[in-house]
Amino acid sequence: MVPSLDCPDLYERFDPARMRDHLPQMAAQCREAVAATRSLSLPSRYRHTTSVVVAGMGTSGLAGEMASDLLHYLGVPCPLTVWRDYGLPAWAGEKTLVVACSYSGNTAETLSAYQSGTECGAGVVPITNGGELARRAGACVVAPVAIPSRWGGRHSLAGALAALLGVLQAAGHAPDLNGQIDEAASLIDQQSLRFGLATPEAENPAKALARRLWGRVPVVYGAGLLTSAARRWQYDINENAKAWAVTATWPELQHNAVSGYCHPSTLSRNAYALILLSSHLPSALSQRVPVTEELLRSAGVAGEKVEADGELVGARGLGPLAHQLGMVYLGSWVSYYLALLYGVDPVANEALDIVRRSVASLPHKPSDPP
Repeated sequence: MVPSLDCPDLYERFDPARMRDHLPQMAAQCREAVAATRSLSLPSRYRHTTSVVVAGMGTSGLAGEMASDLLHYLGVPCPLTVWRDYGLPAWAGEKTLVVACSYSGNTAETLSAYQSGTECGAGVVPITNGGELARRAGACVVAPVAIPSRWGGRHSLAGALAALLGVLQAAGHAPDLNGQIDEAASLIDQQSLRFGLATPEAENPAKALARRLWGRVPVVYGAGLLTSAARRWQYDINENAKAWAVTATWPELQHNAVSGYCHPSTLSRNAYALILLSSHLPSALSQRVPVTEELLRSAGVAGEKVEADGELVGARGLGPLAHQLGMVYLGSWVSYYLALLYGVDPVANEALDIVRRSVASLPHKPSDPP
């Protein structure tokens, strides 16, 4: 029997670390990051860099993706590469701005990228809350930019994104987006009341959507501005609910994913498609949605559209960053409630702990051959 999400005992039993108290802090992260980077001063040569590499894994890398999606939508001519690997791209050099982002400061791949950036003469900016990255940065020109999240890297996305946008603005690679960040934070304040525990399931869109996803494999589709938001939904469902989730994006998914809806039929019957949409999507992308919906229906795949302009997200009339972060915030709460429905602790993550312990003992140098 699926438990009630309005039962207080459920939260005391499966959420002993109280993730429920930390999810509402996302708006504060945005505002604190703006305040922290408002007076950020970088060496003058950083303003003459011609490309940007955001080096980061997991949530930090996703902040880079969201920034890239946003700047592309705004038409900002910033060549930005998100780097999820050791070292740096071979083309990185003195004209490259390297933003090394790691909440803990101990992410092996990001430390490797930071080292490579200093060795090749790139302009390097660390975004971190401590660890080895902060130690190494102490001897460099630019002091670390803090990520205003008090509860670990998994919950630092909004703060990391706002801090990154502040760094890009200081380096001349992005316009002043503080007004958009403040608008997004105000939306999240409103969402926090609608999605939080105190709002009963009958009136709570996050609880209701989690129940529709229970027992199914979420297939999350995004496009344009919401490409990285769809990926964040997958990450949150994987990490919080300990559940399968997959993602794909338009227009690429119509060149491959649409062919795979038929087999195995048991999976098609148990998949649930979530199509993330926004009025900020260009018509060339939004017009592709109906044919995919029809193919999903024909294959017996259930699902629904989640529109940033609709009641679930509540971002009608707001700017693109509010659509991004508002969609992400809904997904965070949905994945949290899905964890409770599955009876798992959304904070504990044995699989990731095993991987981190294993990776920590692996030697690696950026110049190692493949």
